[in-house]
Amino acid sequence: MRIVIVDTTMQGPLIGGAQTFLPLLMGGLKSNGHEVHLVTNGEPDKRMADQITASGAIVHTSLWKKNKLVQDVAPVFARWVNELQPAIYIISVSPDIGWLALPYLDSTIATFTIGHTDSETFYAPVRHYHSFITKAIAVSDQVNEEYIASCNLSPEQVNWIPYGVNVSETAPVDEKSDILKLIYVGRIDEHQKRVTDLAAIVKKLSALHTKFQLKVIGDGPEMPSFREKLSEEVANGQVELSGWQTNEAVVAALKKSSVFVLTSAYEGFCIALVEAMANGCTPVATNIRSGNKQLIQDEQNGFLIEIGDVDRFVDKLMYFQQNPSALATMRHSAWQTGKKYSVATMVAAYEKSFEEAIKQVKTSPRKTSPQFPLMESCQSKYPLWLRRVKQFVSNG
Repeated sequence: MRIVIVDTTMQGPLIGGAQTFLPLLMGGLKSNGHEVHLVTNGEPDKRMADQITASGAIVHTSLWKKNKLVQDVAPVFARWVNELQPAIYIISVSPDIGWLALPYLDSTIATFTIGHTDSETFYAPVRHYHSFITKAIAVSDQVNEEYIASCNLSPEQVNWIPYGVNVSETAPVDEKSDILKLIYVGRIDEHQKRVTDLAAIVKKLSALHTKFQLKVIGDGPEMPSFREKLSEEVANGQVELSGWQTNEAVVAALKKSSVFVLTSAYEGFCIALVEAMANGCTPVATNIRSGNKQLIQDEQNGFLIEIGDVDRFVDKLMYFQQNPSALATMRHSAWQTGKKYSVATMVAAYEKSFEEAIKQVKTSPRKTSPQFPLMESCQSKYPLWLRRVKQFVSNG
């Protein structure tokens, strides 16, 4: 089966679970005999390049000229896709080109989108282009429900497929140290990840003379201020800022940690969270509507905390530090939950969804519609002729 996947954000600067899961999916599909093409908008970020290469996917970095208007690029890109004749076309993450090409695609191609987070970033394009979508993949049950409730998709068009991760085959080993080993993996970002809450948690734990170490893996726009806020804790060894790490290094760090801390305001199905649980970390995470509540059974395999309740985070972390036997029990329960979400399970679910979609387009092919209006985020207040003149002038 020939598959085209579009992610025009791989060049950075924001790299998160929506990007890091792709090499695992592509590698699994390639291992199962499929021909996988990844379309990017330029060379992938160096943090992703090696993983993409290892997946075996065929990468296309320059299918269109960067200085062209998106509505002019879309039919050119669609023509390339039609000539390649894939069975499956997937929009993973793309703010424009991936979507704008849909009305031009051959009706025999089964088209997909993936909802990575519970946010309008992923819902709004589906509402606009729903008539050109064969199926949508939801990474959480909340995204699944929202697709059906507000995006004009039928229940048959939506499949819930959570991220798959590298799973530890062995149960976590009980810690003999009285130092609580915490870990955070993700973007250093305020809007979604609320890293100021993470910094506040560290400050309170330190003020209460709690024995802990926090390893922070990731980078992002808030890293300079985050580093400054925690400069004292970094200097005394309580906090280690590791920056971006390979997947292998992340898994190794998770296996050496006991508790995964997540302060996010919203998620889809946090890949770092499920990977942490699958490798023996019990989570202390925010009680948000998408993803976390599917994975975490409060007080059984982790703790759910209301967004912004720093004191509650601190109380639960101190509880773990003071009750190592309870921590050991919950780590084992977290591992039992996390190991259900393997890469092989994810790949098999995608393959099943692909087969269903191929049958669907054979019986009910979509119509092409080159004159279909652009979605709102791609529209301009300036007339098209004027923008083309400005583009011509700027290109010399």
